[in-house]
Amino acid sequence: MTGIAKLDGTLTGNRSDLRAAGTFVGDDLAYGEDGALGALALSSTYDVRVPHLDYARAQVSADTNATFVAVAGQHVNELTAKTTYADKEVIFDAVAKQPKRSLTASGAVALRPDVEEIRLRQLMIDTQGVQWQLAAGSPATIQYGPDAITAKDVKLVSGSQRLL
Repeated sequence: MTGIAKLDGTLTGNRSDLRAAGTFVGDDLAYGEDGALGALALSSTYDVRVPHLDYARAQVSADTNATFVAVAGQHVNELTAKTTYADKEVIFDAVAKQPKRSLTASGAVALRPDVEEIRLRQLMIDTQGVQWQLAAGSPATIQYGPDAITAKDVKLVSGSQRLL
């Protein structure tokens, strides 16, 4: 991991309700071979709650903004996300923007030992003015594990066009 980071926070509470809240700011962050995951600038506010010092029950929320993000071979100019973690699940609302295209998504990721599951409430892809989005009232589920990826109820629409 490379880059410059500053973590600023306040720790409050006691054994029954430990809390931490503050900000994280990073510049020129990179992780992995050849900086496969990184951001030129990242800022986040966070709030962490650990009831009864039981870290398995930790609850975390964050509002994050990043620019010039590299992830999965893609370069994203701007990324914003609101995330909440509790009970081995991450709930998210995110927007990623590149020149002439953007992706907006909201849903939840269930973190399981055998398979990860993404449940999308909203997904919209806009590329050069053409928009595809999940059909109204039709959440999608994607499961991925070491041996397989499955997609269920992924129904995309663009005007009168449909991909089912």
